[in-house]
Amino acid sequence: MKDAGEEEEEEEEPPVQGPMPYEPDDAPWKRGESGIRKFFGYLNTIKSRLIGGVEDKLLAGVQEGQSTS
Repeated sequence: MKDAGEEEEEEEEPPVQGPMPYEPDDAPWKRGESGIRKFFGYLNTIKSRLIGGVEDKLLAGVQEGQSTS
């Protein structure tokens, strides 16, 4: 005589096996730009502008012969 748990295991279908789709519809490179990606892109542009401004000031000071200390 079989238990209820054993019957469930036998009736359960095996997992489907096979190749994955070449390019799934939800692939990361096909997704639109999410809010968090836009936010970090915005932060990166601010960072590059700030660094560029500091570099320009340092180079201008060196070219004029001023010490930046």
